Amino acid sequence: MATKLLRFQLLLLLVIGINLSGPVAAIETDIRAINPAGENAIMPNYAEPPAVVIVDDDFTGQESVDAYNSANGTSYVWGYDAFATIPEAIVGADIRTIYVLDGFYHEPINIEGASPGDKSISISIIGSGQLNTVFQPTATVAWNVGGYNRQAAIRVVNAAVTIQDMTMDFDIIKASETAGILYWNATGEISGCLIQNMNVPDSFNGYREITCYLRAPDFTPADRAHVDILDNTFIKTGRIGIVTHDYIDALIDGNSFDKVDDDFGYGIEMGSASTGIISNNIFANYDTWAASDASTVAAILVENLFTQTVTIPIEKTVLIENNEMYHCQYGIYLGSDYIGLAGDVDINATIKNNNIHDNVTTGSYSVGGMVIVEKNMAAGSSVSALIDSNQIINNVYNGIYMYTEGSGDITAEITYNTIEGQYNGIRVAEFISKASNYDLTVHHNILSNSINARDDIAGGFWDDGISTGNCWSDFEINSGYPDQYNVDGNAATIDRFPNVYCGDLCDCIPGNANNDASLNILDITYLITYIYRSGPAPIPYTTCSGDADCNCNINLLDVTRLLTYIYRSGMPPCDCQTWVGNCGWPPTKSILENSALMWHQMAESIAPPAGLTGQEEETIHPAPAYR
Repeated sequence: MATKLLRFQLLLLLVIGINLSGPVAAIETDIRAINPAGENAIMPNYAEPPAVVIVDDDFTGQESVDAYNSANGTSYVWGYDAFATIPEAIVGADIRTIYVLDGFYHEPINIEGASPGDKSISISIIGSGQLNTVFQPTATVAWNVGGYNRQAAIRVVNAAVTIQDMTMDFDIIKASETAGILYWNATGEISGCLIQNMNVPDSFNGYREITCYLRAPDFTPADRAHVDILDNTFIKTGRIGIVTHDYIDALIDGNSFDKVDDDFGYGIEMGSASTGIISNNIFANYDTWAASDASTVAAILVENLFTQTVTIPIEKTVLIENNEMYHCQYGIYLGSDYIGLAGDVDINATIKNNNIHDNVTTGSYSVGGMVIVEKNMAAGSSVSALIDSNQIINNVYNGIYMYTEGSGDITAEITYNTIEGQYNGIRVAEFISKASNYDLTVHHNILSNSINARDDIAGGFWDDGISTGNCWSDFEINSGYPDQYNVDGNAATIDRFPNVYCGDLCDCIPGNANNDASLNILDITYLITYIYRSGPAPIPYTTCSGDADCNCNINLLDVTRLLTYIYRSGMPPCDCQTWVGNCGWPPTKSILENSALMWHQMAESIAPPAGLTGQEEETIHPAPAYR
């Protein structure tokens, strides 16, 4: 009777036109509190769905929600804007923000709109922090798209979804043919999350387990589905941490990727016609080639495969910037390595300001900083790369390795890079025939490797065409010295202006023996101790840092030069450019702390990995794409 009376009173108020905009929320709350199905039943919607809801795995009914309300000064209603699971909070929502409180959440998430790019479905799922909100699914849902027989723990199709500030732990559901996260024809953002535990060992059929799969086949090159992956930590990422395909445009920024286990996989694969920016990320431990066929792995794989039906040209633009990659088999693998699988899709990559260092692998397989490969020129495919201002250091075998097999089209501008500490610095090769197209521009690079460069196909001049080439550690023993630098190989490549600007790169301060960036009595004391008392050598360069008069020796004349300059306004110490002109190009800090001669001797001592000869290396095991 009480329920009927209350409903009658509300109806009367509506009929006579009383404004309910103020207390309506309180009245709705009262209605929902009277639930003939029992306190714990989810109430039907009596008004428009709420735009903001909360989820807490501790909620069991209105009584537990009221306890939360009392503690936080809120007025949530069980079953209306307060739920115990994430899927319950999604039901019936078109535009909704879901705040997920501390707890463990085990139900898979499934969000689907009516059509590709359906902007009427916009859901934000926001956790309470990586240490507080833990999504650890115990089940998956079928993809039901693309004809695949695959599963996913988070499935987003034809919708815009943001997921933030939580841990996603896929340890329970990890398996081959399973994705932790699937975005299909969807947009959105994944940020501030710890995303982990998709590794399945190769020996347990762990070859197709994916942490995050993004694909938009029903968008177009002119209208792409945009997804941001920001500030996440990816650990044990399975076959691939993030893979993008078709008409996805992704911003992948500020993340860290760690494979951890000795298990085949990549950090990122930007595949087919997808585009994007990969910036400010850290990659480690993608160093284990495939046990089944020795396929190569890398921190970042950019390819244009599975586009063989594309006949109208598509430009695939990719920016790879300010990333660090180490302990991987290769840092970057760029291009199409399978004949017949790429169509008229042109990769246009900018690779700049990356630190690619100390990459390794096991056995006698190829390892290095960067691979660029192209084999589908006949179908319209090509690779263009601006490789600028990168540190490519101590990667065992190859710094930059480019190759084709008779049907490749590669354009590369390689400038202002430091390429040091590998067996091969820059390697350019052609296999099977000599029919590929190469257009290389190479200048303003520092090279110090056992073999600084070998070119068997491209040819031409490796300089800027005006006055400046590259800085070669072995110039003085090169066959072209002192007039030019002859690049090793069969293409008769020449640097016409070698080592002319190397002094501009010098970071030594002659006379600053203690490396504190100031010239003072401390440097004088340091030099006297070194010369007469067998003290420590000047730093970071044993000779240059203490050689105030640039005569290529450290002795009492340097002490006198400093004393006269500091206390009698005498001639200042010489500069780095003068030292280079008099004594040779000094080493960089990353390689050696001694003279140019010792620097070259160290580079020459770097041997190829066991089983590899360097000049005779053929194509490496290709990096397989995942579709």
